[in-house]
Amino acid sequence: MTILAGSGLSFRLPSVQILTDEICDESNDWYAATDDRFRYSADHNRSYDYDTVQRAVVLINAVRALVNEHYIQNLGRRATYEDIYSIIHHFEDWNPYHDPLSDPMSMVVLERIRKEILSALVPSGAEKWSLSQLALAANKYIHDVVCARLSQQVDTSYLDSLVQCVKSYSHFTIVTLNHDCLLDDKLKAEGVTVCDGFKKHQNGLRTRSYS
Repeated sequence: MTILAGSGLSFRLPSVQILTDEICDESNDWYAATDDRFRYSADHNRSYDYDTVQRAVVLINAVRALVNEHYIQNLGRRATYEDIYSIIHHFEDWNPYHDPLSDPMSMVVLERIRKEILSALVPSGAEKWSLSQLALAANKYIHDVVCARLSQQVDTSYLDSLVQCVKSYSHFTIVTLNHDCLLDDKLKAEGVTVCDGFKKHQNGLRTRSYS
């Protein structure tokens, strides 16, 4: 048995667009914690490091605006956090002597957003950052926001009927574009063995495996 499930399967969790809007919000309440993670707090504690998030959001929004120019015209949609993350990843190992021929796409993007991100690299009265530092911080911020929001505990009782259906077959395939593990976790909690295309964690990494 195989079924195709839409994104509504996880309707209690934030959508890709909602996550993208929160990540790009210049006035959000995320901050860089001392444990090298980005966390959410609405108490506006002045001792928290909001500067790192503000710098990251400058780069994220610059990339988003540039990508939207192309996506809206050619794909009929706006850039998501996934698109933004993928492009910023190219700058994580950047150095001033980067060979423009080795990654021409990144050079084009950088030239287009250079002025926009200058305030994040060299802000007034703050430490100067390299593009690599900024890119690493931006993508870590995106990663932590998405993980936190998709790890929220929500009521999954509406999936009970689907779980019972899965249990009635020896093999059951569910095809979904969901970007969360809500269904995976629900099935595992109900004692169903799940093959999601990855092996178990090894040194913090999971490799592809369909066996």
